[in-house]
Amino acid sequence: MRAALFAFALVFLAACQLGSDTPLLDSSNGHKVFGDRFFLLAVNRDGGVQLDKSGKANVGELRFLNGAFSEFPADPTNGFSISFHPIEGLDDVRIAQLVPLKEGEATIYLATRTTADTLYFSTIDLDDTTLAALKSSGVEVEKSGNSHKVSSQDQLNEVIRLWSQINLRKLETLGAADGKIAGGQFLVDAGSGDALRARAIAAECLALAGHAEDPSVQKLDKTWRAGKALDKIDTDAALPVCQDAARRDASASVRYALARVHEANKDYDLAEKLLPDLIAEDFPQAYVMAAEHLAYGNGVAKDPAAARALLLDPASRKQAMPAYLLGIYELNGTLGTADPDAAQRWLDIAANAGISEAQYQLGMLLSRDAGKAAEAYAHFRDAADQGHAQGAYQAGYALYFGNGVKSDPKLAYRDLHAAAKQDVAWAQYLVGFMQARGQGTGKNETQAFSWLQKAHDAGLLAATGELGRMIFHGMGTKADQVAGLHLLETASEKGDKNAATYLASIKSAMTRSPAQTYDVPHERADDVNRLAAGKPFELTEQNLPFMTGLASDLLERCGAPSDDFALRTELATFVASSSLGNVMGFDYSNPNLGESLGSMGRSQTAMMAGVMLGRQLSCGSVANRFASGIARALRSNAQGADGGVSVFVKSCTPSFDQRRCSCLANIGRQAIPNIHRQTYNRRLIKEIIERNPFLGIQIGIACQIGNY
Repeated sequence: MRAALFAFALVFLAACQLGSDTPLLDSSNGHKVFGDRFFLLAVNRDGGVQLDKSGKANVGELRFLNGAFSEFPADPTNGFSISFHPIEGLDDVRIAQLVPLKEGEATIYLATRTTADTLYFSTIDLDDTTLAALKSSGVEVEKSGNSHKVSSQDQLNEVIRLWSQINLRKLETLGAADGKIAGGQFLVDAGSGDALRARAIAAECLALAGHAEDPSVQKLDKTWRAGKALDKIDTDAALPVCQDAARRDASASVRYALARVHEANKDYDLAEKLLPDLIAEDFPQAYVMAAEHLAYGNGVAKDPAAARALLLDPASRKQAMPAYLLGIYELNGTLGTADPDAAQRWLDIAANAGISEAQYQLGMLLSRDAGKAAEAYAHFRDAADQGHAQGAYQAGYALYFGNGVKSDPKLAYRDLHAAAKQDVAWAQYLVGFMQARGQGTGKNETQAFSWLQKAHDAGLLAATGELGRMIFHGMGTKADQVAGLHLLETASEKGDKNAATYLASIKSAMTRSPAQTYDVPHERADDVNRLAAGKPFELTEQNLPFMTGLASDLLERCGAPSDDFALRTELATFVASSSLGNVMGFDYSNPNLGESLGSMGRSQTAMMAGVMLGRQLSCGSVANRFASGIARALRSNAQGADGGVSVFVKSCTPSFDQRRCSCLANIGRQAIPNIHRQTYNRRLIKEIIERNPFLGIQIGIACQIGNY
C-alpha cells in the first residue's frame, strides 16, 4: 500500500490534521466497508493515477482483521491499520482512524466517504469557527504546529460532532467534481486487483512515453502531465512497461505511447502496425504519426500527397494536432510548394484549441508582416502563458522593443527570464544584458555574467561579445583585459556589430591618456596619467585635496579597491584624516582673511574636482586601479629611500615612539603634504597648527602628543 500511503502523506503535508498520541476509537468495532479485503490505487481529482517521484504507481492490498484493515503484506516501518467508524447524523461519511504500526507515531483521523469503487477522504481541519464552537462547549484542543491533538474519546467525539455539523454541506460534496472540501481519493477493487494493476502500469507507460496533447496524459499529476518529447523517451525503460501495459490495458493512449517508443527507437515498421486501428478509432495523434511516415518515407513508401490527404479530414473537423502538423507542412513546403495563407488557416485552428506550439508558430508567421505585430504578440502571449519557452522569449522580445505592444521592460524581463530558465540562449543573453544595466530588474552584474556565460556556451555570438566587454572591465567577474579583448575580437571577426563597437571604443580609449579620456582639470593631468599608469607621484598642496576627493568617491560609491582589503583600509584612513584639513585649506590661520579664504576655496574646488573624476570612473577594475594607485602613492610618500620608515618618522623617534611619529606625519600631511620627506623638528608641528588649528586637536587626541 505504499502508493496509498504516499497519497495520504501528500494531504498531510498540504493541510492541517487531527490526531492523538494513542488510538481513541475501538478498532474492533470498525466497519467492513469493502468486504474482507480490497485493493487501493491513489488517483487525483482529475482521475489520473498518482505516481511517485520515480514515476511508479503501486497498488496496495488491505485485509480485514478484528475490526480494522491492515496492509498486506504488513510493513512494520511505514504501515498503518485503518478502521472505519460512523459519524452520528451522517449515513455515508465515516471517520477513519489510522494507527501506525511503528510505536511512538501519532494516530491520525480522517473523514471518508465510499462508493462501490472509490474511497474519498479529507483531513479534519479545525478552523477558527470550529475552535470557537468547541471552546464555548468547554472543549480545549491542543494545537501542535498546524495541526490539533485530542486526548480522550469524549473530546474526539465532540470535535467530530461539531466539525461535521459546521462542515455538513461541504461533507455532502466530498468526492464530487465540484466538491467544496479538499481531499484525496483511491480507486477500490474488492476483487483480484488486476484492473487497478492494469491502470497503474498504464499510467507508468504514459509517464514514460505519453504525448503532451493526449487527454489521458494531461490527467496525470503536474510532474508528468507535460508528456515526453520523442527524443527524451528512455526507450530501454519505456518499452517493457508500455508492452506490459498494452497487454493489460488496450486503451488508445497506451497503444499510441507504445507506438511512440517504437518511433523513438526508429522501429518504424513496429510503430506503423499500431496506427491503422488507432486511426480507425479517430485518435488524433495517430493521424500525425502516420502522416509523418508518409511525408518522409519512414516505414512506408514516401507519399506527400497521401500525407496531405490523411491530415485534411481530421484537420477539417478541427482536430488540433492534425491541423497543427498540416499548418507546419504548408508553412515549410514539406508536401510541395509552401503556402503561408493555408498554413495560417490550419495553425489558427490548432492555436485556438490551445496548442502552444501552434500559437508560437502562428506568431512567427504573422511577425513576418510588420503590420501584424500586434496579432503576432497576442499569439506569443498565449504560448508564453502556457509555459512555452520560445513563446516566452518572443513575448519578452516584443515587450522589450515595443513590437506590437507598448514597451515594458519589467514585463519583458519576466517573460525573458522564464525563457532563459528553459535554456533559450537568446533569452539568456537578453536577461544578462538587462541585469548588467538594471533594465526591468535590479542591477546585478554577477548574475548578468552568469546568464551571458550560459548563452556564450550555447554558441550565441552576441553573448560572446557582451561577455568579453564585462570581462575586460571586470563587471561581475575579475577583470582580465587580455581574455576580454580575445572574446571581443572573436565576436567582431564573426560579424557581431555590438562587439565591433565595443572593441573600437576600447581601442580608442587605450590610445588616449586617462586625462584625455576623462574630464580632468588641466593642472592635474600629469598626476592623473601617472596615477592610472601606477607610477609614483609626490603629494603637494595642489594635488592632495584632489586626491582626497577622488579617494572619498571611489571608497563610498565602489568600495574601491575592492580587491585589496589592506589598501582599502589605508585609503579609508587617509580620507578620514584628510577631509577636514582639505575643507579648511592650507592657510586657515593666516591673519590676511582674503588669503585664508582663497586657500580654502582652492582646496575645496580641487577636492570637488577629484569627486567629479571619481564619478566618471566605473566601479570594478577601473575604480580599483585608480584607488590602488592613490593608496600606493601614499605608501611611497610615507617611505624612506630604503623602503623603510620615512625620513620624518626616523628623525622623530628620538622624541616620540614610532607609532606616534607616524600618526603625527599622517595628520600633518594635511597641512604639509610632503612632511614624510622632511626632517622632524618642533617647528614643523608649530607650522601645522598655525595652518590649521583643528589639526592640533587631532594630533593631541589621536597621536597623544601634547608637549612638543
